[in-house]
Amino acid sequence: MRPLRLLLSLSLCGLAPVGCSSSPASPLSPLPGSWVGDAVSFSLTGVVVSDIAVKGVSCAIESPDPTAPPICSAIPAVPKTASDVLVMTSTPSFLIEAGDLTIQGTFDAAGHAKGVYTFRSTGCCSAPGNCCTASGAWEAWHTTWRDQKGPPKPPSDVGAVSDTGAMVTEVPPVGDSGSLPDSGGASGTASGRAITHANAYRAHYPGLQPLKESPAITQAAQAHADYYATNFSAYQSGKIGAHDESKDFPNGFTGASFGDRLRAAKATEDPSFEVIAFVDDPEGSVDSWIETVYHRIPFFSPDAGSAGYGHHKAPARIDVMDFGAKKAPSEVLVPYPWPDQTGVPRSWDGNEGPRPPAPPKGYPSGPVVSLSVPEGTPLDITAHVLLDPSGKEIAHVWHPRGANGFMSAMWALYAHGPLGSQTRYTTRLTGTLRGKPWSLEWSFTTSK
Repeated sequence: MRPLRLLLSLSLCGLAPVGCSSSPASPLSPLPGSWVGDAVSFSLTGVVVSDIAVKGVSCAIESPDPTAPPICSAIPAVPKTASDVLVMTSTPSFLIEAGDLTIQGTFDAAGHAKGVYTFRSTGCCSAPGNCCTASGAWEAWHTTWRDQKGPPKPPSDVGAVSDTGAMVTEVPPVGDSGSLPDSGGASGTASGRAITHANAYRAHYPGLQPLKESPAITQAAQAHADYYATNFSAYQSGKIGAHDESKDFPNGFTGASFGDRLRAAKATEDPSFEVIAFVDDPEGSVDSWIETVYHRIPFFSPDAGSAGYGHHKAPARIDVMDFGAKKAPSEVLVPYPWPDQTGVPRSWDGNEGPRPPAPPKGYPSGPVVSLSVPEGTPLDITAHVLLDPSGKEIAHVWHPRGANGFMSAMWALYAHGPLGSQTRYTTRLTGTLRGKPWSLEWSFTTSK
């Protein structure tokens, strides 16, 4: 199987973490980890807010001449710096002033935050005081809340999925007890948590076997995370690529490529995939990879059989997950979102490196819809539609198998813009399988 070398950063514009407050702890303790919303997303560690991403905000001033274009237009509101503190009061809140953008937020529940943002461009307008301004409300939810709403699953309970779910998207109970399926021997370590969380997604597909935790692959992934932290300045300056190690920086070196590192750890599996994120969160990194196009591939690949995860804390925050290959039956087809899934995020910001083809007006797009198969499956897809509840076709980007070296066993599509709230959409694919007519149709429902 062709190794994939991918990179994902959840932080837009390389924001620095928000500093800590010395205020006393509040009776309300927001859940740590990744928080997501339609407008504002961020990470929370203790009282530190970081990895802030804001999307879909712009402003314009109408020109005095009605025939002239707006004086200011399409100015993205993305923070460039983030140096203010998270102020913990009786209701934990924070205020971030990042260049032209101010974000105010309040945690009103352990897994819910809300607030307002204001964008005031001081550089785009010629006349003093005549500047572009945009503002709006936002909400964000911790990733353990079902359908992005409460109540949350306790973060320490990583061995089970209750009827409240374990992801941003809803995970229904599995089996009579509501426990996760066989995790393939995954332990309660960070690596075991990541693999257990990945297997919660894979459990929705009959015939798609759970990933097995490989101690050797875990060792290789952790070694690379440690190497990244040891040589953090070299990575930050671009002297080493995120998936690479260099003998020019020998401290902690275990192999130039992830395949070399798996062999150094004496892994018996053939190397197949490596993905990287920068969140230091076993479950949160898996969720972030699955939202993408390319980084999603190993999680739904029938050819991925074993895995291991390594990580390192701030400031050299990194998540590394490596996968070993196995032989898969050719009849396994894996559509995502899974059939009848609810709580599917309405949009995707395209935040992935390399970045997949953008919609005509740029990101955000709709959520990524994909079909994964084993390598070499004799399937040709000749038609693809995304339908709203009335049967109207939704314009979308089509990213087929073979479009590049990454897309060797997956097709993907995503709408040109965010989808509607709590709306059921249907995907229909048609073509030939082993030379005979073939079609697949399934539906999913978006979040609020």
